[in-house]
Amino acid sequence: MAQIAEKIRLSLQPLFTLTNSQRQILPRIGIALFPRYGTDEQQLLRQADIAMYVAKRNGGSAVHFAD
Repeated sequence: MAQIAEKIRLSLQPLFTLTNSQRQILPRIGIALFPRYGTDEQQLLRQADIAMYVAKRNGGSAVHFAD
């Protein structure tokens, strides 16, 4: 799972041109695994969202698993 998330993160990072200016996406990815962090989509999305905000607080482009 971590390898897949890292591939996604890296694929989104390269600079791209948008309206004559360079832009870069710094993806923050939160991951919650079934069934440890939830048994339905609402629980899993909530936990993944929390994990994503932890990644965001840490700054830059990052992947974070639910705690």
